[in-house]
Amino acid sequence: MWPDTSRLPPEERCETALAFPDGSPAAVYSAANPATVARHFSWMHDYGIDGVLMQRFGSQLIYPEIKAFQDRVLDNATRGR
Repeated sequence: MWPDTSRLPPEERCETALAFPDGSPAAVYSAANPATVARHFSWMHDYGIDGVLMQRFGSQLIYPEIKAFQDRVLDNATRGR
């Protein structure tokens, strides 16, 4: 499975080293981008989805860079609602 990023503007797409069978670059999205998270919350509202779960693993908290990323995603989700 691959996320459909066709409705995201270029600044919200994260290119990967992968390519689709037609040779076009395969991009993903990142919850580290506040605009992308706000868009997801907007889509959820439009489709009547009214709940979000945030999963974090305590074992990852010993790595400052992972914790910082997770904190940023949580902050984006808090602001995106």
